[in-house]
Amino acid sequence: MGEIKVADVRAQVSLSMWTDFENFTTFKPHEQHDKAVHLMADEVIAWGGALKGVKGLAENMIRTTCKILRTLQQQGNETQMITELGKTEMQISNDVTRHTQNEKHIQSSSRSAQG
Repeated sequence: MGEIKVADVRAQVSLSMWTDFENFTTFKPHEQHDKAVHLMADEVIAWGGALKGVKGLAENMIRTTCKILRTLQQQGNETQMITELGKTEMQISNDVTRHTQNEKHIQSSSRSAQG
């Protein structure tokens, strides 16, 4: 999944409305699911934090690129506009990849420590 840039959560748990919810409304996992639910939640939270950082990087890069493109458009420099778009796409891709790799390293270190 990482190859297609999807944030995957390795830990999974199958829950039942009969055993993991009180009165079918209040979540209260059966004790056999407790550890798996917490592990899954930890991974989701970690990915949320990682993607939040990537979102900020991408937003800043896009804002800056839009300013550059507006200026180039006013100057009628279409060739330079295409070059800037390519640079921005590459920078965002590199930032996302680097950030994702760092987060995966943190997650695997965390799992090793929990071992």
